[in-house]
Amino acid sequence: MVTDQAYSRWATGGKPVIWAEAGYLYNENPPNQPQPQTQADYYSQFINSMWQTNGSGVQFWWWPGGLRTTEPGLSKDFGVINPDGTLRPAATVMANLAGQATSPRPVPRQTVTGTPVDLIADARGYAWTYYTHQLEALAAVTAIPSKGYVLNGKGAGTYSASTTWVGGLPEYLWAEISKVELRVGQTGSWFEVRNGMAYAVPPRQKIYCRAEVVNMGDATCLTNVAFAANPRQAGFLNFAPQSLAANAPRLTKAVIPEFQLTAGLTADHPVQFQMNAQGVCWITGSVQIHLAVDKPDFNRAIIIDIHGATISSDVGFLLFRMIPFCGRLLMRLYLVLVACVIGWDLYPNLPIFGVSPAEAAQLQQDFNQPLVVHNSQNVSVSGNLIVPKRSKMVPVLLFLLNS
Repeated sequence: MVTDQAYSRWATGGKPVIWAEAGYLYNENPPNQPQPQTQADYYSQFINSMWQTNGSGVQFWWWPGGLRTTEPGLSKDFGVINPDGTLRPAATVMANLAGQATSPRPVPRQTVTGTPVDLIADARGYAWTYYTHQLEALAAVTAIPSKGYVLNGKGAGTYSASTTWVGGLPEYLWAEISKVELRVGQTGSWFEVRNGMAYAVPPRQKIYCRAEVVNMGDATCLTNVAFAANPRQAGFLNFAPQSLAANAPRLTKAVIPEFQLTAGLTADHPVQFQMNAQGVCWITGSVQIHLAVDKPDFNRAIIIDIHGATISSDVGFLLFRMIPFCGRLLMRLYLVLVACVIGWDLYPNLPIFGVSPAEAAQLQQDFNQPLVVHNSQNVSVSGNLIVPKRSKMVPVLLFLLNS
């Protein structure tokens, strides 16, 4: 318990540690024979141990007693009350210790720092960390119970100005790029991009970028670290590195303010966003996207990022470039096809490029209603249902486009 809590607090930057599930079978040994005192002793030991090791809470499994009807043959009863509602000894223990367990506890004035955590030293991961620290942790709190046991990473105190390498990767440098947003032009709206996706952009227009990065590594990122483009190979977009404004210790977020990604594109380009400890190495963690330039001079598929229930370009721009002779009908059918995936009425205000003002007005009117309503007569819309107005009419086709 001491090791688990020390590791969890190190891994989360000091957040509270709650034991999400603990319990003891009321009828464990011999099978189906009640063991009320054994169950109560377990609850007492767990709560007291959690309190002594400065744990933040526990959730026991579970409240009602009796055998589970949903798991025939297992005959398990973890309850702390009897089927008639009376308390078992374990419930009494919980009630008696609740005040102590939930009262403020003094933070240990003295701490013992254990052997630094090295997450890549062994393929067993945390299991290896636990086994190498458990005896050390137990000895630390047994010798002086008032002491606390804490852990640090092996790379604590190191900096991005220098690094060690493991398997071709920097050992203590790891930056999670948690958000990248783009904007087309000065008046466009920001939209978030996602790793591995492609985005259509208009040609020869300035594109701006901003980002958020979390330092997940042990080493403190100094201001020599920059948000940069990794030119992995020919054709990758490059831009001026954006250095951190201040040092970023472990588990802190660095905000990359708005900057100009490019003055305008005339051809498609992939771009890989990655943190760079300038003069040292590229830092583990990246986001790679593909910027596809809309070219009205030839037929070209539209690239749209659909993830979950949204279109990633919804808050920024949506470019429709269709073969001219297909006209308004094809554009309407295409958008309704996409809208069927996400809900036809969610994004009626998206700007449309490449058509005349008159066509844009007609398209916007079309896009504000389901295709079955636009091309039908004598139908009514009630909530998510589209039904004939007259009961004698038999609907040939019923669309539920916003399910």
